[in-house]
Amino acid sequence: MKSAKDTVLNGFIFQIDTPAKVLGRLVRYKYYGYPDDFIFQYQKAIEKVSREDVQRVAKQYVDRRSSSS
Repeated sequence: MKSAKDTVLNGFIFQIDTPAKVLGRLVRYKYYGYPDDFIFQYQKAIEKVSREDVQRVAKQYVDRRSSSS
């Protein structure tokens, strides 16, 4: 779980590694009406995700019968 969270959170580094990417992201957030602190809210939400959250969502959206084995 820690590895998955770290992967998501550390992925932001490559999405905002130039001024143009930072500006593009800010413009996109503004265009879609995201709050100014969206990225911080998103990071906090990722940090709060629990194993139980993942299992609950998986049960809701993953159909084990359709897996191709």
